[in-house]
Amino acid sequence: TREIDGVDMCKKYLKRDDVFLVLDPTLLLNEEDYLTLCKDIPINEEKLLFAYILDTDTETLSKLKDIANANGLTLKLVSAHDNCTLSMKEWLAMFRDAKMVITDSFHGTVFSIIFNKEFYTITNQSRGGSRFTSLLSQLSLSDRMFNSIFDVKFNDNIDWSIVNNKLSLLKDKSLNFLMSALNNK
Repeated sequence: TREIDGVDMCKKYLKRDDVFLVLDPTLLLNEEDYLTLCKDIPINEEKLLFAYILDTDTETLSKLKDIANANGLTLKLVSAHDNCTLSMKEWLAMFRDAKMVITDSFHGTVFSIIFNKEFYTITNQSRGGSRFTSLLSQLSLSDRMFNSIFDVKFNDNIDWSIVNNKLSLLKDKSLNFLMSALNNK
């Protein structure tokens, strides 16, 4: 399972002691794998605040505009709903090119980490907040998680060498477990 809560639930309710915490599959690939997918999308040289927001409203949009202005960034707001016009390649390129990312999406958080972007995550407990907590705590990035766009506190820059080392160890553990499990079936 990819959540610490999932491990605990399997142990408690299924009486399983062989449950293993693994990374979300999107984290098992490297940045280069994703860069290959969006290589044909021209690099956007603007200083972008990429806001990948699932639950958007006028107050959130106003706050995002304020954050972009305060940081000298151009806001690019994208939703996962029907009005999203980006292809998957263009979506990946937004993470590649962004100066900063604000997202309420788990996978928006994942791709911010993969592309080593300054990011701030807004958790929505009804959408599965434990996924965010599990991942960000394992990478010592819990300070990037907020309950509301209005709670965001801009932190120091992320030391990506530390994060990437932790991620590499977690990736190796996850892949080793998955390969072992597949070979034993």
